[in-house]
Amino acid sequence: MCGIYGVSGANNAVDQIIRGLFCLQHRGHESAGFAVWNNQMNHIKTQKRVGFVSHLREKIDSAQFPGETGIGHVRYGTIGGTGLRNAQPLVKEIFGSQMAIAHNGDLVRGYLNGDWLSIGELREELQRQGVVFDTTADTELIFSLIARSDKIDVIDKILDTLNRIAGAFSLLILWNGFLIAAKDPWGFRPLCFGKANSSYTFASENCAFSHTGVEFVKNLAPGEVIIVTPDGEINTYQLNQKGVISPCSFEFVYLSRPDSNIFDVSVSSARKALGRATALEMNHYNLLPLDALVIPVLDSGRTTALSFAQILNHLRLLDNLNKQTIENAIDGEFPFDFGLNRNQYSARNFITPGQKAREADVDLKHNPDSAIVAGRKIIKVDDSIVRATTATRHVALLRKAGATEVHVAIASPRIVDVCHYGVDIKHPEELIAANHSLEETKQIIGADSLYHLSLLGYQQALREVGLKSFCDACFSRNYPLAPF
Repeated sequence: MCGIYGVSGANNAVDQIIRGLFCLQHRGHESAGFAVWNNQMNHIKTQKRVGFVSHLREKIDSAQFPGETGIGHVRYGTIGGTGLRNAQPLVKEIFGSQMAIAHNGDLVRGYLNGDWLSIGELREELQRQGVVFDTTADTELIFSLIARSDKIDVIDKILDTLNRIAGAFSLLILWNGFLIAAKDPWGFRPLCFGKANSSYTFASENCAFSHTGVEFVKNLAPGEVIIVTPDGEINTYQLNQKGVISPCSFEFVYLSRPDSNIFDVSVSSARKALGRATALEMNHYNLLPLDALVIPVLDSGRTTALSFAQILNHLRLLDNLNKQTIENAIDGEFPFDFGLNRNQYSARNFITPGQKAREADVDLKHNPDSAIVAGRKIIKVDDSIVRATTATRHVALLRKAGATEVHVAIASPRIVDVCHYGVDIKHPEELIAANHSLEETKQIIGADSLYHLSLLGYQQALREVGLKSFCDACFSRNYPLAPF
């Protein structure tokens, strides 16, 4: 998962890109960078920094990066190591000019010399042919494939190459003043299109548009390519490959911002549906303590927990009415509060590289409010459990703060396998659900109870909000594009 932002025809492209990247910071904080086309010099100027967008912004003077067209990237690495070496956009000399690429996703395979090769095989074959790579990122392979296309025109070479790679890619390509946006035929990662006066903008999520004065036009369809020419003309293409439409459902669980609309579905609406479904399932199996207080894990769990609490409140009201305690039903508190406070200066734990760093971040990120949780049964509602780093620490903190019981409700199924399409879930041995039963996981995290939304309930909730087909392979092992 990364964040990409591109604009064509802006008065000051670099300032708009920086603002856009600030809005996409939740999609990656390993590095940030931009590349701007200078029409007078026929040259791309780029700047990249390790860390947050603020680290990038404080190091630059936008007057030194003139240009109307450019692309930007915030990185959360899934293929290749961390550090400035793999920071994007990547820029290379090609066909006598410079080209820059910003990529969100992971490639699975590429077509070379008449064969489809895995990404590892493709890299090895290109190295045998004499290619020297500057990074360990799969994005760099795209340059080599463009250079080897037998098409004549550079734009045709790019389109030809996009038909010769498979996997998750939402791409922005900058070349000679052209801005090219492309989405893979499976539609794994979000990419949207917007307009402001005579300029055109692309971003991973449309939450980046409202802060940059851009009007949302649409989400790119799977396999769609939009090319904005230096003169501001729009040309649209459709890639030839046919894929099973498979937008990543984990985008709704954790990755995207709640105020975004991705794959033509509101993220907040999806999270509300998941929270309701989880509470209703727990009640169906008589696992929902009606006298408990719901607390969210901020930030991605907030919307989910609120809808969970609304169901709990409704069920509590019905229970009191059945017991003819109407006064309690009317006067009782709404069972929701912020019992875990989040340090606003901490980063997102899941996308922090390295287990030791993640464990250290958890200790700094959340702190319980004993005035809220002491003497109470707590239902901690969270979006997911991947490695159980956060869940284990939270339960211990809540008990230390005086909670009498700690129940954990997860508004997604158990993550049982890896992701090949752009989420850093690469090693089965790191996944607690792949190595331990539900009961064992409950014991490990120290909770009084642990409940995950069922796979069927998860699928139904997403379909109810309009997501007709999607990838849930990390939950179901049903991979829409089989890896080599």
